[in-house]
Amino acid sequence: KDIVLIHPNHREWAGVLPLGIAYLAAVLKNSGFSLGVIDAQALNLSTEEVSKKALGYSPKIVGISCSTVQVKAAWEIAQKIKEVSPKIFIVLGGVHPTALPEESLEKETVDFVLRAEAEYSFLELVEALLNKKDITHIEGLSYKREGAIQHNPKKNLILDLDLLPFPARELFPFPYAYRSPYTQSRYFATLLSSRGCPGGCIFCNKNIFGFKFRRRSPENVLDEIDYLYKEFNISEFHFADDCFSLDRLRVERICDLIMRKKLKIRWACSNGIRVDTIDYELLRKMREAGCYRIALGVESGSERILQAIGKATSREKISQAFKDCRRAGIITVGFFMLGNYGEDEETMLETIRFAKALNPDYAQFAIAVPYPGTTYYDIIKKEGRFISQDWSDYGIFDHQVVFEIGRLSPELLLRMYRRAYQEFYLDPLRILRIIKQRLPGLKLETIKQMWAAFIEVTKRMRVGKR
Repeated sequence: KDIVLIHPNHREWAGVLPLGIAYLAAVLKNSGFSLGVIDAQALNLSTEEVSKKALGYSPKIVGISCSTVQVKAAWEIAQKIKEVSPKIFIVLGGVHPTALPEESLEKETVDFVLRAEAEYSFLELVEALLNKKDITHIEGLSYKREGAIQHNPKKNLILDLDLLPFPARELFPFPYAYRSPYTQSRYFATLLSSRGCPGGCIFCNKNIFGFKFRRRSPENVLDEIDYLYKEFNISEFHFADDCFSLDRLRVERICDLIMRKKLKIRWACSNGIRVDTIDYELLRKMREAGCYRIALGVESGSERILQAIGKATSREKISQAFKDCRRAGIITVGFFMLGNYGEDEETMLETIRFAKALNPDYAQFAIAVPYPGTTYYDIIKKEGRFISQDWSDYGIFDHQVVFEIGRLSPELLLRMYRRAYQEFYLDPLRILRIIKQRLPGLKLETIKQMWAAFIEVTKRMRVGKR
């Protein structure tokens, strides 16, 4: 193979196909390159197993896309590959290398870092390396030259997303390796119908897709749905957009096309919709078109904290959004975060009380993680301290504390985190409602998985390595 693309494994649960490298793979495949793809997360492969599998392809270039929690695994894979075949070029990309490119390039086994959106810059780099051409013109590329790290100018964002090919899911163990106990179908597909978010939340990393909202046309989105339905027999779709409903007319058009084509599908907005972009009329249309579940980013029940983290919303707007979803017959998931900037025990208790008052069908509580590239990370560096410097501890679902600042001690955060889940879920009426919602499709195995996940949450709560 010319190229091998790798999605490293990590501790966090992830039943989602990595769309980032799936888009990269599609662009490379369409350009005539031979490639292999290794989703170590889906296949639960160790770094040793990944490196052996990658070397088995005899590639000239290996690309590894990684988040913060995956970057140590990415470095280990790069080292193991270089130990056997030092002439292979190793390229890193993704949110963490984009935020801290020098950190990865200081590793002897990492040759290049591609920053931000990389579908076309990676294609340029591949063509240059295979044809031994100059790389200094490739935008978004960072590399080493004569002992110094060089950063080429930033690459412009892709404005017309319709020009991108559909993700090359056929190169992955799709759909059977991507499962979730929270879907209503045996298999599902994740879609990205837009990129970018104009919001100013201090905990959010915008270094890949940026602040500019860019959208695929409704027709292009429906073409992908139709392709997945016919090619893979997929009837459930999850939109992973940061701002799916930001363009109301586009959402209405997507719904109209689904109904006009009489597609027998169900879909969800799983990544957290902004509450100020929806109302009952829009939600009713979405429900008619098959939308059955929406996640809403609440983050805090404190007006003061909402302003401090740049959320630009209010308790009143949040409450109305949940009421409108309930009225439209859409299942709700509330995203709540503990450990926000300026937080103390009372504001976290406000969040717990607010979560119970909103009464979503499901609540997901998370301890804030200050990721490199976010404003919150810079604030912690300046005003607080990091308890852990091990990036493997920085998983949003790892239920541990990696920082302290102000009145936020690790012990307080863990106590509030346990309390949030206990007060919200250990309610007989809520448990019965969840079971009723899942019936008749709920299997005993799924109940066991959900209970095991709840127990795992409480077991894995810990403070990062000191």
